[in-house]
Amino acid sequence: MARVAIVSRQSPDWASMTWDVYRRESQKFCAVANYPDIMYSLARLWDCTFEVPYFAVRQKMKSIAESNWRQVWEAEIFLSDYGGPIALPGDAWVCLVDDDDWFCPDLPAQLPDVTCEAITWRHSIFGWPEEEPVAVREENGFCYTNNYAVRARFLTPHPSRAETLYQHWVANETVKGMHRVRIPEVLSMTNKHAASAMSLQRATRHASTSEQLRNSVQDYLVRITEINAPERVEWAVPFMHQTRDFFADLLTRG
Repeated sequence: MARVAIVSRQSPDWASMTWDVYRRESQKFCAVANYPDIMYSLARLWDCTFEVPYFAVRQKMKSIAESNWRQVWEAEIFLSDYGGPIALPGDAWVCLVDDDDWFCPDLPAQLPDVTCEAITWRHSIFGWPEEEPVAVREENGFCYTNNYAVRARFLTPHPSRAETLYQHWVANETVKGMHRVRIPEVLSMTNKHAASAMSLQRATRHASTSEQLRNSVQDYLVRITEINAPERVEWAVPFMHQTRDFFADLLTRG
């Protein structure tokens, strides 16, 4: 079975986060992700709208994700930003992930032992408004947030190479030039919950009011109330239920 390391990117300690630190961290994130610099104001709006603070919501999503990662067979987990060097053999697979996304528990058993430099696999997404509550994407070789892995030897000794693989939108171009294997099985899922950066920015694209934000979360919850997961992603059902139940309770609190 392949040796696997799960490395989370952009993963602050939400439990101890302060507004001053988040101001700086959100600016850096928006610059890297090519977002307008509005995450700080959106997080403030969240706290004016809901009883459960934004940082507490993000910590809960991170906790659910970490519980999923701990179920991945024999995977080593690195919870802080990748800064290298990570003490791994060169042929180990490094799976990069945002701090709220999930992996199939038998991921290591699905990764090939053949000589190659990178892997992509079929991906799925939960909660995105433009798709079904649970959508399985076509296997097209595209790098989403957590459906690719690279050998450790391409990250640890080469910081400049790591920068071309760390963020998935950059990695998507990099892996095209690598010896890559594409796997048809669904081995990961993106959790586009209502407090994710993309969901928040989408919800407040035209106006930034508490009413609009609350309506957005209500719409999100309606979409995911009935979870009919395809058999190939049944492994993710407990984490989808935890996410749904958390936001349902959040709305109940007011």
